[in-house]
Amino acid sequence: MNVAIDASRCRSGGTIVHLVEILKNFKLSKSSINELHIWASPEITNSIKQLQLESNIFIHNDAILQKNIFYKLIWQRYFFRDLLEKYNIEVLFNASASSVFSSKKIKIVTLCQDMLPFEKEEKKRFSIGLMRLRLEVLYHVYKRCLERSTKVIFLSKYAQKQVSKYCRITHSKVISHGIDNSFMGIFKGPIPTRIDHIKASYVSNAMPYKHHDKLIEAISELREYKINITLDLIGAGTGPESKNIIKKAKSIDNKSDFIFIHQLQSKDDVQKILSKSNLFIFASTCENLPITLLEGVGAGLLIVSSDYGPMKEVLGENVCYFDPLKPQTIVEAIITTLDLTLEAKNKNLINLSKIADRFSWQKCTRETFKYIIET
Repeated sequence: MNVAIDASRCRSGGTIVHLVEILKNFKLSKSSINELHIWASPEITNSIKQLQLESNIFIHNDAILQKNIFYKLIWQRYFFRDLLEKYNIEVLFNASASSVFSSKKIKIVTLCQDMLPFEKEEKKRFSIGLMRLRLEVLYHVYKRCLERSTKVIFLSKYAQKQVSKYCRITHSKVISHGIDNSFMGIFKGPIPTRIDHIKASYVSNAMPYKHHDKLIEAISELREYKINITLDLIGAGTGPESKNIIKKAKSIDNKSDFIFIHQLQSKDDVQKILSKSNLFIFASTCENLPITLLEGVGAGLLIVSSDYGPMKEVLGENVCYFDPLKPQTIVEAIITTLDLTLEAKNKNLINLSKIADRFSWQKCTRETFKYIIET
């Protein structure tokens, strides 16, 4: 069996991490796949080339894939088919649902990673303009791709249920992300209480559905209650809402005494900040299965989280939840977490550690390629 992976339209951090990790953990020689052919954008091929891949895994970085989206769409729609036939491809794995390729001869397995086009209320958070138009177009592209796929992989049960409201999907399976082992247990304690210096972190770029502004308001209110809390917003210096977030932070903390805004950071730098933190906050209202939240779980930190999307599915009853649209609920969730007994905190952390153990890239890789091979 010859298998192809189409990652030509993948550019976001999550999709790149997912593909790189499953390739890193895949052993072609131990599978029934004879050849694996990968077409990807330069962002991904540069990462893949650093891996020690087996000889029957081929990376194709066609010149047209280095051009803009118009050329990529033309390539995918009109030229990709000939390449798949040339290499006798039997199954195609779409690394995202943005593909415009379809075939009656080749079986297609598609990974659905982006929830935003399927969340009506979340799309409304974007003002009328190019981004809003893009999301509406993506909805129809994703829907077409998913409905024409032989099988679909979702990252969470929540995503499977939500997307299935809009798409006629015949066969699907939930296969979750893994957690990078280098994040596991980087927090060494001590476990914080209300009287300690609370060093909170939130890892996310600045998007309308990430609600950094409401979190900043909540942190300011906590300090009025004489709780010594500081906040690292890792990645909030990048993204369409970054200027508004910086302005909001300055209006509340003009001297940057307790709100620290960072650009997108390398994995090592994120780990350095998290290792010095003692509280992890996640305030998004639109997610499939956020890798950064899983990394917070793996790090061994106390967590307070949004109650939207798949968060309860992932975290269970081991954290305090809040409504990201209401700063007061964030305040209450943080205070409740800090006021838990040491025994209750330890119990939650032990349970979160067990949850982290369920999310491995080895398991994700094994289940993904098994599902592909059985197509």
